[in-house]
Amino acid sequence: MIPRHRGFLNLAYSTRNKHWDYDLTLSVFGRSRLAASPQSNDGFSAIFPRLNAQVTYKMKRLDLYVGGENLTNYTQQNPIIEPENPFGPNFDATRVWGPIIGYNVYFGTRFAITKPKENNEQ
Repeated sequence: MIPRHRGFLNLAYSTRNKHWDYDLTLSVFGRSRLAASPQSNDGFSAIFPRLNAQVTYKMKRLDLYVGGENLTNYTQQNPIIEPENPFGPNFDATRVWGPIIGYNVYFGTRFAITKPKENNEQ
């Protein structure tokens, strides 16, 4: 149920003036064995990628960022067998192996609260 093979690549870059940060992460998930089910005869999941990215602009105490998750928009089709009848004999939620939600874009801010320096002079 866990992929035998996985790939991970992270590329990060900061500009010389430290105002801009770029981050790109690619994950590739290999096939994994699925639980046996009478409704489905495929015993393995598909190979799929997942791409995440974020760009951050830094000021003195404030960061502004925008990013996205699952930018390849890959989703598993029909992850639950017979979802319309959750108490029926054929309902099966054990075959969820990949993303079920498409891409997600976000933005935000971070504000740094600095602690005042203490005088240690005695």
